[in-house]
This record gives sequence, structure tokens and C-alpha cells, in this order.
Amino acid sequence: MVIVGYGLWRYHAEILTYLRQANFSHLMEAFGFYCLAIPCLIIGWHAIMRTFAPQIDWQMNTLIYLSTLALRRLPGTLWYIGGRMTFYQKLGVNQIKIAAASGVELVITLASGCVMGLAFLLFGIQLPPIMIVLLAAAALVCCFLIWPPILEKFMRWIKRPLDEKPKLWETLTAFFAFLSVWFFTGLAVAQMVSAFQPLHQREILIILSAWPISGVAGLLTFFLPSSFGLTEITLATFLSGIIPLPLAGFLVIFLRLATTSIELIISLGFYPAIRRSFNI
Repeated sequence: MVIVGYGLWRYHAEILTYLRQANFSHLMEAFGFYCLAIPCLIIGWHAIMRTFAPQIDWQMNTLIYLSTLALRRLPGTLWYIGGRMTFYQKLGVNQIKIAAASGVELVITLASGCVMGLAFLLFGIQLPPIMIVLLAAAALVCCFLIWPPILEKFMRWIKRPLDEKPKLWETLTAFFAFLSVWFFTGLAVAQMVSAFQPLHQREILIILSAWPISGVAGLLTFFLPSSFGLTEITLATFLSGIIPLPLAGFLVIFLRLATTSIELIISLGFYPAIRRSFNI
């Protein structure tokens, strides 16, 4: 982030020119696509929780998910997963199961991101063969880890057996839900870019590949104290093949600030409801 920030300071005059010429109606379309991703996130989380805590209904899963959504923007994972653990423990769900569910969420997110990134590679992004092999291998490993029989054996191994056998349709529901998240947020990124520079169809398809690959790069630092801006640096590198590098640096920082603000508003909006539900 420091590197990108330095680039913004160095080319601030050029960026101001882009801002004066921007078509802000595209930003509203980007906001709309991002909003479409939110229900997909909820569907994916609820499908996962049907495996780990089938007694919890979708309304409660939705409330807990949305009220803790902004916590994933804080450094580290303690706040994000810890917030979930706190609420689910009050509902009688073991904390280790919630940690495992969050791990499954991460693995499915990685798998779907790799699959979408590989699918849209056909439309123009040039990656070294070794990177393509690594993405494919990561997708296969992730799919193996979330395969219902493997997941069931793992939960038995850590002495927290599931109440019901994991169902394949629940896993597939979560997978396609998160695949939709990558798609809608990728379209949001494309619309954000087009607000400052018109895009051709091929360039939109390139962004739909660059976005999940950049997201996967960021997710690899999920358990570190912070993401180190890896998603932003990777995305800015990809976008610099389509738009000028100073504009790419500005857009990735703007994207992070915008998504953080939206998620903070959502979490604050659901905070009164979570307080009433848990008497806090």
C-alpha cells in the first residue's frame, strides 16, 4: 500500500485530470454490482453453516454474517472469526466448529477464485505457465479439502464430529455462491475502471480474470497480521496493462476504501438488531 500510495503522490496531477473527466454514472453501476454480491455471500455462508450448525436458521446466520462483515477489514483474523465465535457460542455452537466453518469459507473462496481466474485467462491475460499450473493445483487441492467425506473425517480427527453428514449439494451451493461473488465484484471493478476510461469487451473479460487472481493472492495472507496490500498491488499490476499505472494505483486504493466503507455501513446498520437478539 505504501508503494501504491507513493505512486499516487507522484502522479497526483495526472490523477486529478482523470477525476475531472470521470463518468460517475459508471460508479453507481459498480455499486449495484457490488450490492448483488452481498446476497451471494450470505447464501454461501448459510450453506456452510448448514453443515456445521444445521439448527441455526438462515435469518440468524444472515444477521451474524452481516453484523461482523466489516471486521474482516481489520488487521489479522482474530476480530473477524472471533466476532463470529462470540455470537455463535451464545447459540450453543462450539467455537472450534465456527473456526472450521470459517476455514471452509476461505477454502471455497480460494477454489472459486482460482476456477474463475483460470476460466477467463482465455481472454487475454498472459501468465507464466508455472502460475497457471499453481492456480490449477490450488483449485484441485481446495476442492479435495472441502469434499464432504474428507471434511467429515477431518472434523472427527479434531474431536468435533458433525451432527449430520456433510451434503454435496450444500458444498456446491456455497461454491457457486462464491463464484457469483467473484463475478459480480469483478463486474463492479470493470465498471469502476470504465468510469475513468472506456473499456472494450475484451478488456472487461481480462478484468474478470485479473480480479479473482488478485483476490486469491490477497487471501494467501489471510492468517498474517495484515494482507500487506497484496491484492491491491497484484490488481494494479494487471490493470496497468489496460490503463495508465497512476490511474490503476488510484483505482485500487479507491476500491479498498469504497468496499470498506460499504461493509462498515452494513455492519453498523445491523448492529442494533444483533444487540436486541443477544441482549447486549
